[in-house]
Amino acid sequence: MSEKEKDYIKVNIKSVEKLSEMSTKFHKLFSDIMAEYGKQEQTLFYKLLTYSSRLSTTLGIIAGFGFTAIANVQIFCLFILAETILLGGVVYSLWKIKYIYEGNLKSISQSRKKKFEVLSEKSKIFRDFIPKYMETFKSGKIEKSKLENFFEDIKNADTNLLKEFENKPEDIKDDKFLNYLILMLIVGMLSLVGSFI
Repeated sequence: MSEKEKDYIKVNIKSVEKLSEMSTKFHKLFSDIMAEYGKQEQTLFYKLLTYSSRLSTTLGIIAGFGFTAIANVQIFCLFILAETILLGGVVYSLWKIKYIYEGNLKSISQSRKKKFEVLSEKSKIFRDFIPKYMETFKSGKIEKSKLENFFEDIKNADTNLLKEFENKPEDIKDDKFLNYLILMLIVGMLSLVGSFI
């Protein structure tokens, strides 16, 4: 074996199939991850729209009950306070849900984009290497350095992938939102009832 031949590795159909299998598995994983993020964005969007609608409707209905019985109000200041709290709760709930929705959507979108970048890095390695590898298939051998560089690039891309997936998702910053809204609902209802006594 000559010195030049030591720099090459034999290529056979099994090695081509193995490389193809690695690429296929990775690209399926890539596709599945991106699809999952799309589903999360869509699910979050519809759940928040539904919740916002129900909560605002509840507060509005209670405020509406007060206005239907305005002729029976005994303490007008308490009535105004109750209606202000209830209608304020409607506006507050719509604003806060929009705020939380935008924050979560932004977080998911940023995470999806970052994961896309990291996954694209590995995808590019496969896309760049496979055609070169297939060209060497005719000769039956490939340079060791090219194969070593390929596996080193794959290892680095995998390390980046692992680092990216170790990141924990951000918590919702305003987790007391529902507590405030429920408090507004209770105080508004009690003030409304108190205004009729």
